[in-house]
Amino acid sequence: MKFGAVLVPFEPWEQVVRWAREVEELGLDSLWVPDHLVNPVGSKPFYEGWTTLAALAQETSRIRVGTLVSSIVFREPRLLAKQALAVDHLSGGRLE
Repeated sequence: MKFGAVLVPFEPWEQVVRWAREVEELGLDSLWVPDHLVNPVGSKPFYEGWTTLAALAQETSRIRVGTLVSSIVFREPRLLAKQALAVDHLSGGRLE
């Protein structure tokens, strides 16, 4: 059985990185972020999902990363495929 955590990136970036590192240090297998265009929480910062994954992959070393969902309504499918490929390469193959 594998366990992961959902990280909603609506706090300052330093806090988001701290949470990601804590999830990895706890030994969880994966880290997931939403891929929404607007913040469901309100007026706090809300980082775009694929950019967040690429950045968090650079801040972690083992944990697998992924988005909860990625809608082709929001993104042209070829661009989404290119974003996923970039995150997979930047993370050393850790994209779920």
